[in-house]
Amino acid sequence: MNSNILTIEMQRENKKELSEKQLSEAIRCSDYSAFKILYYKYYEPLYRYVFYRTHSIELTKDLIQDVFTRLWVNRKKFDPAKSLKSYIYSITSNLVIDYYRKRSSRIKYKNEIFFTKITNSENSAEDKISIQHAVSELDTKLKDVFILNRYEGFTYKEIADILGISIKTVEKRMSRALKHLRDYLKEKI
Repeated sequence: MNSNILTIEMQRENKKELSEKQLSEAIRCSDYSAFKILYYKYYEPLYRYVFYRTHSIELTKDLIQDVFTRLWVNRKKFDPAKSLKSYIYSITSNLVIDYYRKRSSRIKYKNEIFFTKITNSENSAEDKISIQHAVSELDTKLKDVFILNRYEGFTYKEIADILGISIKTVEKRMSRALKHLRDYLKEKI
């Protein structure tokens, strides 16, 4: 039996806390019991960390599962001289960022498809009136961004310059405008 695994077994029996270095070395040697100790040690703090950023119980559980899966799969690559805690939080942070990046690109894609659908020249006159009414119902700030982009053809950067706001603000307003239009038109079209 590996000396690290023996050390862990002895310390578990004596109910002593393992050092981070001992834990990382044992995990590198594929000691599943050490991995379980790590899991129970970090699950709750990671849960709070992720939930604070996602506000979704299911998403939080999924991301934490991905963290521990990646940690186990890449256990041989981990350098035990480095901080295990930092490594775990780095994986966690990257997974949360990746999730939001993917989500953002999916939303942009859906918005493009939606806009193409509602501005299609094949829509009936009644549908076009519903679309015009939905646009007129938008908040002034959202309507300005929507009209400048979709009807006037300005880029987000150009809109930001025209309105004196940041590009991120333009993106957020456009996203909110499209969400409002989508919700409104679901009932009408």
